[in-house]
Amino acid sequence: MALSAARSLPDGVRWLSASAVVGATRTGHVFASALLDHYKQTLGEIRETGYLTYAGRQIRPYVTAAARQFSPSRPSLTERLLKKIQDLRR
Repeated sequence: MALSAARSLPDGVRWLSASAVVGATRTGHVFASALLDHYKQTLGEIRETGYLTYAGRQIRPYVTAAARQFSPSRPSLTERLLKKIQDLRR
């Protein structure tokens, strides 16, 4: 049945299907190549600067942002929502 169904497909549909497979394969190769190039550059940078220096530089913005979330001077999401509700009621 599968062969019969495949033979009954118009040539254009078979060509389109084959083209999609080729395109997806090529895209996969390009993506993998770019990713591996990035890994290669990153490993080179780690080798030059040292792991702790590299990791600290990469993690620092996230730690800083997380610490700011707990700052007493920064209103919480709940405080901001309550303020908006109060402002709407006025």
